[in-house]
Amino acid sequence: MELNFALLSICVVVTCGGSLSLADTTPPFPGMDGIVYTQNNFEGCSASLMAFAGYQKTDAALVLTNGHCTGKGSFMGQYPSDKDFFINVPPRDNRGGTQEIEFLTQTQKIVRGQAAKLILGTMTGTDIGLYEMTETYGDLEQKGFAPLILESNVDLTAGDTVTLVTSYWRRSYTCTFEANVSQIKEGPWTWNKALRFSPDNCPLQDGASGSPLIGKSGKIVGIINTVNMDGETCTLNNPCEVSAEGPIVRKKSNYGLVISDLYKCLDDNRHLDFSLASCPLGK
Repeated sequence: MELNFALLSICVVVTCGGSLSLADTTPPFPGMDGIVYTQNNFEGCSASLMAFAGYQKTDAALVLTNGHCTGKGSFMGQYPSDKDFFINVPPRDNRGGTQEIEFLTQTQKIVRGQAAKLILGTMTGTDIGLYEMTETYGDLEQKGFAPLILESNVDLTAGDTVTLVTSYWRRSYTCTFEANVSQIKEGPWTWNKALRFSPDNCPLQDGASGSPLIGKSGKIVGIINTVNMDGETCTLNNPCEVSAEGPIVRKKSNYGLVISDLYKCLDDNRHLDFSLASCPLGK
């Protein structure tokens, strides 16, 4: 997890400290279903419009990002601790109301919506931030914007490629999958079901946290959440892989997380219920 994503990405936009401006670094951003357009939401991270397979047009739309992008929690005054599990809380701390989110359609039309609440924000075992919109999927589809479907059975093989789309930088990368990692550890957090990607063709920048990883089927297979920056072992911004032989450090390797366990948290009416015995999140 890039703990400084929010701080550094703000500096990049306003060119603090001599950083390049967004206009200097970013090519035109093509409209793409499922990708959030707004740059100033989610603590300087990226996000996407996500739906479960078989969703109904009357279902409240969901926006997906990382838990460390929600601005919730007490760790360093900004991030969830390794025990925090926020459910159905206001989208903004101490500000109340809704949070505006913008989407860009394939025809370059801006579609606006409102996040009504954060239905899940956690860094316990995973790194997920999930917002519920006041609009339904049908409302957004009528305006020309459709969601990305969450893959229920992620099965990647070494050498497979996925598309990472960062709404913050308004660009995409083709990333090469290297391996599944059962657990990674960074600072106080341990995350399960990680995906490791080669740094060679997937050069992550501050602001990419929360970006969807889109498989060849066009579905979300995971979300990006961290990179080992300096080759340190299990420290902040330097995740390590947990193994029986001890921690494994792979400098500059990028990691995403499989989040298909969300399907196990759907009740009979296909609503999220994190108290279900079948739901592994928060336990």
